Amino acid sequence: MTLVDFRVPQESSSSSSDIGKHIVCWGSSGSGKTSLATNLAFEFAMQGKRVFLVDADNYHPSIASLLGLIDSGSGIAACLRLCRKNRMTKEDLLRLSQKIEFDNKSIHVVTGIPALSRWTEMD
Repeated sequence: MTLVDFRVPQESSSSSSDIGKHIVCWGSSGSGKTSLATNLAFEFAMQGKRVFLVDADNYHPSIASLLGLIDSGSGIAACLRLCRKNRMTKEDLLRLSQKIEFDNKSIHVVTGIPALSRWTEMD
């Protein structure tokens, strides 16, 4: 049994496939937020769900290093710049994320801001 097996049943409707779901992992430093979020992302992807894993930790973003993403840049900073201008599109989100493929499945990862001097970009 996995954490996904404990999910709350949702009403089925024809438009529910267009609605995004958000899961936020929040807690103190070292509590396992990154591990939990990453494991949930892979679990949902294994179920055939489209998954975007966003590293919004402005203290110690670590999803890129955990997943071995080299030269990951700062996808979230670029996303935030576009959002502030009301110009963010689905195509932009795909372009600014990094796709990880496994077992004929995939997740998209939006990397965090690793430099302290750039944390002010997280608003």
